[in-house]
Formats: sequence, structure tokens, C-alpha cells
Amino acid sequence: MTTTTKIAAYQAGARDPGTASNFIRSMTRRADPARVPCGGCTGCCRSAYLFADLDAEECGRFPDAVHSDVVGGMVLPKREDGSCTYLIEGKCSIYERRPRACRVYDCRDRLLLGAFDGNDPVMLQALQEWAPFRTPTGEDMDLLSAARAAVQVDGLPETYKEALAKFWAVYRRPKQWRKLMKVAAKFRRRFAAMPVDEVRMLYAELVASATARCKTLGETRRAPAPGSMVRCLKSPVGPRRVAERRS
Repeated sequence: MTTTTKIAAYQAGARDPGTASNFIRSMTRRADPARVPCGGCTGCCRSAYLFADLDAEECGRFPDAVHSDVVGGMVLPKREDGSCTYLIEGKCSIYERRPRACRVYDCRDRLLLGAFDGNDPVMLQALQEWAPFRTPTGEDMDLLSAARAAVQVDGLPETYKEALAKFWAVYRRPKQWRKLMKVAAKFRRRFAAMPVDEVRMLYAELVASATARCKTLGETRRAPAPGSMVRCLKSPVGPRRVAERRS
């Protein structure tokens, strides 16, 4: 699937996406097909902003394939409302022979990275059905924090595609990924006794303050790097004071 839309925030729902660690393992293995508990959701089939890319062999299996200027290649055709022509009465009519782009697609990577394609109302509604990833262990918490920190390294991404590319760029460099995991673990241990809402508030203050400072310095879309969290953790006065000093 290919998309070209912008990032925005969304509200969480109730459908269980599983644990962060289990999802990252399945994501890195690139399972085919992806095991997604869709629960009857057809958001990716109805979205006007998602395209099912086809390779040469798949183009032969789908003679009605069309060229997409957005993707730069052949894709499954869509109706005027943006839905896939093979979605009939709310179900995929080619499910057993669907192309690879459909088989491996998993919208939960947007939950992992905290990035969503903001001008896609269909996928916004679909994502709002998911609850946050469960984090029953320290590893789950650290993996989720590290993944979202990876997206912010060297600046905030402007599109979901860019966010995903940034995650892979860091994850595939073991030294960088281990550094983020260590920072995430330090953050978790230091604030383990604090209420979750308060920790989120303090971290949001730190990020907002660091981002504002970078804008003042004239840096283009520069976001706080992992070093910002490290300085926060080392500070004896805590993140709130660090944020105040940096503002």
C-alpha cells in the first residue's frame, strides 16, 4: 500500500492491537500475510489515499489494473468514492488471491510510530477503533518509546511514509537503536512511581519547549533528538525545570 498524506493526531478506541513487543517482532519479520485482527474493518479497502501496488506478475492477474501517477506504477482500480472495486458488499471479493500489498498491509504501524495520515477521514475512523498498544512489561514500554523517538531523530517527519522510513533507518542500525532503548529504559525507571498522566504531561512539556527553542534558532522542522531526553534524565531537578530553562 502507498499513501501520500500528512500526519495528524487521533483518538484511541477499544480494539486490542496486542503488545508493542509482539507487533514489532511481526513487523520486522514482514509476515506474509500479516496477521491483523481487523474485526470486520475495511478502512484500507475504502480509503481514497491508499493504493494497492502491483508487480509485473500481479498485473497479469488483474487485467483491469490502472496506472497511478501518485504511486508511479500499476495499482488495483478504484471507484469514484475511492474504494477498491473488488470490495463488494463490505467484503474483499479477491481475498484468497489478493496482491501482496494487501496481504502485508498492517495499519497498526501507525499506532506504533504515533503517525497518522491526517487528511484521510476513512483511515482516521479506522484507527480510532484501536486501543493503544499494551505495555505489560518494561521491554514493551521501552520498545514503544524508542520507536517514537526514532521518528523524531533529525527532525519531525512531514508524512507517514517519511516517519516509517526514519524508524527503519534507526532500527536497522543496532548501535543507534540500542542507544534509544537505553534512554527509554532510563526514562521509565526514573518516573516509574509517577502517575502515567503526569509523566506524559512532563514529557510533552519537554518536547514542546525543545521544539520551540529549535525554531527560535532558525532550524527547519528540527525536533528534540534523544539527547534531549538524556539531559532531562540526568538533571537533578527533573524534566519540568529543564523544560522551563530551555524555553
